[in-house]
Amino acid sequence: MSKSKLEADAKELSKIAIKSGASKAKPIKAEQIVVDERVLLKCRYPLCMWYGQCLMCPPFTPSPQEFSRYLQKYRYAVIVQFEFPYPDELATKVNKDATLPDLFREMGHRLEKFIDIAWKDFQKIVSIVEREAFNRGYYFATGLVAASCRLCDKCNPDMPCRHPFEARPSMEAVGIDVYTTIKKVGLEANFEPRDKITLTGLVLLD
Repeated sequence: MSKSKLEADAKELSKIAIKSGASKAKPIKAEQIVVDERVLLKCRYPLCMWYGQCLMCPPFTPSPQEFSRYLQKYRYAVIVQFEFPYPDELATKVNKDATLPDLFREMGHRLEKFIDIAWKDFQKIVSIVEREAFNRGYYFATGLVAASCRLCDKCNPDMPCRHPFEARPSMEAVGIDVYTTIKKVGLEANFEPRDKITLTGLVLLD
């Protein structure tokens, strides 16, 4: 695929992402994606509740070193961001400086259900972009989402994935430094509590 064709398609795929519900979408060069093996330290310390419990999370996903080799084969990517507001109950607690463990302890299943619904909407957008890229001839197009996979109520890592055509690892799961990457390409990067949550994914193209 020529560079000009790839650039044009990356722009078109960004528009498709927006039409499909993304808050922001932007074509970037694959070389702008930052991989740092320290990202996986955050999966282990403090230990993420999905570590070793989900096929789309470490240690089942490619290591940062392995993913870096894959990444060198790609020339472009489409960054996809999906924003959704906090529910009133969560917004009140965030504004009172509640920590994430506090929120999970206090809201439990309600918080999980809220995140699940928004995450599935976001995942559909990434899937649409990946599928459209494939249909345009980019047969190595690969989508990456955010956080842990939520397609099933509970993943059984001892069994084959029940959603192999939809389930994808997160950017973090393969060692991508999401904060540095989105800041590098001119998108908003902020850890401060606000009135909304932003999920970031991407689709690799070549």
